[in-house]
Amino acid sequence: MIPYDVDTRWNYTLVMLEAAILNRAALKAFIKNHPEIKHLSFDNNRWKRLKQIRDLLKPFEEHTLFVS
Repeated sequence: MIPYDVDTRWNYTLVMLEAAILNRAALKAFIKNHPEIKHLSFDNNRWKRLKQIRDLLKPFEEHTLFVS
């Protein structure tokens, strides 16, 4: 399951991105089996950008956990 992003909690964006990246193959298969949502599929450049955003947010999560 991929969690929803929550506007009031920045770290949910990171959680959502990590889950999506981890489940990339399953998401691709699901979209392939449901052509009506093909427009939601990501190309390799978009997946690369998601990984970059995840990598950017990860140190903030680590610091937040450290100071909590």
